[in-house]
Amino acid sequence: MSLSPLLRILIGGACAVIILAGMKAASPVLNIILLAFLLAQSVIPFPVWLIRKGFKPGVSVLLTILIVIIGGSAILSVLGASIADLLHKLPVYQEKLAGLRDSITNFLTARGFDAAKLVPLDAIPPKRIIELAAGILGTVAGTMGNGLLLLIIMIFMLIELLTVQQKLIAGEYPEGSFMHRFEDINRDTRKYVAITGLAGFVQAAINVGVLAVIGVDYAITFGVFFFFCNFIPAVGFFIALIPPLIIALLDNGWVQALYVLAGWWLVNVVFDNVIKPKFMKEGLDISLVLIIVGVIGWTWVLGPVGAILAIPLTMAVVRLVHFTGKVL
Repeated sequence: MSLSPLLRILIGGACAVIILAGMKAASPVLNIILLAFLLAQSVIPFPVWLIRKGFKPGVSVLLTILIVIIGGSAILSVLGASIADLLHKLPVYQEKLAGLRDSITNFLTARGFDAAKLVPLDAIPPKRIIELAAGILGTVAGTMGNGLLLLIIMIFMLIELLTVQQKLIAGEYPEGSFMHRFEDINRDTRKYVAITGLAGFVQAAINVGVLAVIGVDYAITFGVFFFFCNFIPAVGFFIALIPPLIIALLDNGWVQALYVLAGWWLVNVVFDNVIKPKFMKEGLDISLVLIIVGVIGWTWVLGPVGAILAIPLTMAVVRLVHFTGKVL
């Protein structure tokens, strides 16, 4: 019995709703798995490069795992200490925010302006901002306990992805098999994730150096935050820029804050307009509207992690729908 096109659409829509509802309910666990997959896709160019240089696949995987474990453990340790210190210093920043607000009010009043009408400085009091920041940092600190689990899952995914690639190259899977279909669907997504991950890692390292030279605290923490925000299209850079900009402003004043803004903006311009386009010659092959809808939709389903995973997940869904349409 054949189904009408309308009935197929309705059944497909109902299945999509059920799947998304399940993903939303399972988001605390699913986010760890998807982030591990994202990180595995980001580092996979390194063992592939080692294999091309003549290293055996087992040695390449082992070297990659050692680097991931050492680097990941070091980053998690620094992040844990930085977040604890930030939570401890939040009352100090609350006082500095209040002082900054008073300075702006006095500056405007001295020049004959009514500060209350021009800038709603009392609409978001410093205490409320600090409470919001404490809530975000507390959430991040709560997820730090999953860092080891994230690394372990990522390592197993990295091994599996490399194994599948080696078997595909060796022709161990027959044409038309599920692995071939998976590779076709995953190729562009892997390319985007790998290039964005590597570019984001290099850019984050440079940004950490910029913050260290300027003298901004928690440089490594903000660098890691930038790496993940780098996967958020359009607004990711600005989201990552806000925390170090505020810390620089409160700790060191307007001049250092402007240095942070100029340094990060210059690095971002070079990477977004020169380096990334050079490697992504064919682009994402998805429309801007679909990107925006994807970011909003996946953020609703998975929370803040959904914004980071939005483009890879949207690309995978688009490829899957395209492939399913050909099969049907």
